[in-house]
Amino acid sequence: MIVLILHSGWSWLLLGIGYFAVTSTMTIWHEQIKFNHDGICIRRWNLKWKCYTLEQFNWAHFEDDGGMLLNFTSDHYVIEAAWRYKPLIGILKREARQRIPYFGYKVEHHDEMNDVKNYGCSRCHRIHRKLDIKSWVEEERRKTLFKKVVLKFPTCPNCRSPSVLSATDSEVAMTKSGLVAFDKHMKATFTSEDYVASHTRLENLHR
Repeated sequence: MIVLILHSGWSWLLLGIGYFAVTSTMTIWHEQIKFNHDGICIRRWNLKWKCYTLEQFNWAHFEDDGGMLLNFTSDHYVIEAAWRYKPLIGILKREARQRIPYFGYKVEHHDEMNDVKNYGCSRCHRIHRKLDIKSWVEEERRKTLFKKVVLKFPTCPNCRSPSVLSATDSEVAMTKSGLVAFDKHMKATFTSEDYVASHTRLENLHR
């Protein structure tokens, strides 16, 4: 009986130590980004911090769940959602609006588009309305494990390329200079891997 109690006590102690180690590791791992006096520091895959100035901040996308896709020079990061990042997201959005002329530019499929917004082509840098778009490219994507959906993506009325973007941030307009900067940035760094992969598939379908 005494042995069982001792074994039970040691088991709870070991479980407690294990739980503390796991939660501590998770806390350390999730603390991926922070501000310092010069700019922003990000914990990399090797658990070492790398710091950047705000002048190196050249891409940002913020997910609805609080996650972030960020780029500094040629380094790309996916930051998982965490409640502690909420104030940081507000600061990063403000900086992105001031520093990135194409902030909020993204690819939208047919059902996401509307007649009010302007749309621009990242290849020929022309701006259009949705009513000007007459050609679409279909792409099949998996929505769930057992369900697929077919999405229609617009092609540019001018150059016929499936590289049409929308401006999704209310404070950043769709402009030719923004499209030129976006095109230059993408060619130089391939910041958004999803964007590049998607448009490679779409161009193959369009040929």
